[in-house]
Order: sequence, then structure tokens, then C-alpha cells
Amino acid sequence: ARSAYADNPPKWSTALMSFYIALSKPAWTLGLALFCFLLFLGEGGIIKRLLECRAFTVTSRLTYCAYLTHPAIIYCVYGDHLGPMHYSTIWYIIYYLGFLTAVLITSTLVHLLVERPVANLERLTRGGGGGGREGGSGRGNGVKKFQKDDGIKEPLLSISERTIGDFEEGEEEGMEGETDVTIQK
Repeated sequence: ARSAYADNPPKWSTALMSFYIALSKPAWTLGLALFCFLLFLGEGGIIKRLLECRAFTVTSRLTYCAYLTHPAIIYCVYGDHLGPMHYSTIWYIIYYLGFLTAVLITSTLVHLLVERPVANLERLTRGGGGGGREGGSGRGNGVKKFQKDDGIKEPLLSISERTIGDFEEGEEEGMEGETDVTIQK
């Protein structure tokens, strides 16, 4: 197999190419690290505004889940083939669109059925809003309170601790520290 550039003589010397190959990836990593550092400081200009755009909110919530689920979907599809596969342009298009659709549906379902409820439970257990407490845990743990524009009307699970003073008279025996969990539909 020949390279596409096999007939072109190199324009760089061997030493210069060696330096480029050795230092290009560390230089790229350093550049990204400095860029992230500037973004964390609040700098970044137009690129910062572009990255904070609300249009990226939905896709940013699904990308990690899609990253986790796509190998399983590909394995399931290719693992079911019994005979040889005949590759063509239309085959690639159909399989690509099929994988894309299956991964997006799967990642959406996993996000709604696993990630979102677990995030709600974590928010409730860490005191990051809900339950009438203001200010959260005060530790700066990165858990934010839900706001009206987050698209969440109420949590999927609501947890409240009842103490002896919260019970009716005669109901308090053997119920100290009981926790009620109710599922909202």
C-alpha cells in the first residue's frame, strides 16, 4: 500500500520532522490547558460566548452517554451477522444513519431514566436545593439548584425526613428517623 504523498519529496529536514512529531502533541495539550485555564478565569471572548450558547445544552448532556452506549450497539449489530458483509456506499450510509439513530435514542433514554434521576437524588442528598433549604451544603461541591429555566418542574423523587415531633399523637412509637420517599408522576 502506497501513501498518498509517496511521490512528493519531504520539504522538511529529518531533524525538523522529528521535532514536530515529538513536540506537536504536548504543544497541543499545553495550548488546550492554557485555553481552559483562561476560560475558567472568565476570559475567552467570542469563543467563551459560543461555548456557553444554550444550543449546546441538549447535545452536551447526551454526548457522554452516547460515547458509553455506542460500542454496545455496534457490537450487537455486527455480532448478529452470520455471513459476509458486502460493503458499498449505500451500505455505509444506511448503517451510519441507523447507528446514529439508535445511539441517540439509547443515550436519550439512559439520560432520562438513569442520569437525571440520579442527579436529582444527589442534589437532594447533598442539599443543593429543594426541601426549603437555602444555600445548599456550603461546601462548593458544584451541585446547582434547579431554576425555572432548567426545564424541571419538580424533582422525580422527593425525600423528607420526619422526626418524632412531625407525627400525630400515638403514631410516634418505633418511627424515629423514618424517611418518606414519594415518587412524582
